[in-house]
Amino acid sequence: MQTREAIEGFLLRYKPATQRSYGKALHRFEAYIGPECSVRTITEQDVGRWVQNMRTQNVKYANHPKRPAEYAPLSPWTVYRRIKTVKIFFNWLVKNGVLERSPAAFLPNPRPTDTADGKAAHEDDVEALLAAARAAGVRDYAIVLLLARSGCRRADVSNLRLQDLELSACRAYVWGKGDVRVVRYFDEETARAIAAWLRVRPASETDRVFVTSKGRPLTPQAVYQVLKRRSRDAGLPHTINPHSLRHAVGTRLHRAGFSLLEIQKYLGHRSWRTTTVYISVAPERMREAAAKLGRERENRI
Repeated sequence: MQTREAIEGFLLRYKPATQRSYGKALHRFEAYIGPECSVRTITEQDVGRWVQNMRTQNVKYANHPKRPAEYAPLSPWTVYRRIKTVKIFFNWLVKNGVLERSPAAFLPNPRPTDTADGKAAHEDDVEALLAAARAAGVRDYAIVLLLARSGCRRADVSNLRLQDLELSACRAYVWGKGDVRVVRYFDEETARAIAAWLRVRPASETDRVFVTSKGRPLTPQAVYQVLKRRSRDAGLPHTINPHSLRHAVGTRLHRAGFSLLEIQKYLGHRSWRTTTVYISVAPERMREAAAKLGRERENRI
């Protein structure tokens, strides 16, 4: 079985969003190995050289359809995600009897230690984004506020249906990853913003909450475009994307004193390990911890 054929078969198991995510990593691996190469001839040495090539690469966003190339190494998270995807791919080939052993099994792949600080949107930027969205109109304000207060993914927002809203209870039901129905909570301000949008929402044959001026449902990409336009209106040097807002929610909840389990439930994670990626600890808290340990030692002496 050729590498390209194997990758295409593997991706068919997943939904479009996951296909795009896994596909990016696997097609880069395919380009390095060679699309005509048989998966049975790929060795540990081949995989190891591919990883080394990534870690020594000094250009990122090469051949990206929208972003210009930058002379900088790949981020630790990019390398981590690509290795993880390739390991999943080869494990699937083993499970289905194509291979006896994964050539990527030997690879250690610990999570990078730099977590939410680099991904969470800054509070001042979020406020500027909200102000720009409010000026743009009720729909965009409701979308941005929902993302910023609930930690929804953009697909959650685009797929949200009218019958899934419970504005009086400040919550909505969405289909999360793995087709799991989860509850998303938000505050009263968000509930009022959504209600204001529903009062002027164009007539539509769809039951989706957020639609275009012609009544067509918004796609996940359209939700991202809303943030891109409002980030530009706010004068921000970069686009605040839905995922950075989700990280910001996790970070704010942690700093407000909520437990890891509570944040996990709020964000809808199946594993607490995923939640830890969304939590950053301010340096001030580390200094406070060190000072507290010092005081405790002095009290014992």
